[in-house]
Amino acid sequence: MVFKVNVELEKLEARLQYESSSAPPLALLSVEAVAVDLTVRPDTLTATASLGNLRAQDGVLPEVRRTTLHFQSM
Repeated sequence: MVFKVNVELEKLEARLQYESSSAPPLALLSVEAVAVDLTVRPDTLTATASLGNLRAQDGVLPEVRRTTLHFQSM
């Protein structure tokens, strides 16, 4: 028996919010072009992943000093 999962996402985003969803996020992390391939066989487990550009943002800093970091895959 073989179990196989292939997931491709244009963008994967995680937000840390205040109690009110109308407020800007405390932190934001997003990854573009996410692909995961998982194959499970009786004797092996194979996982392959590829990630695109990574963006991290700290929303706690004042708007003027807010920093966004961009990482680009090679």
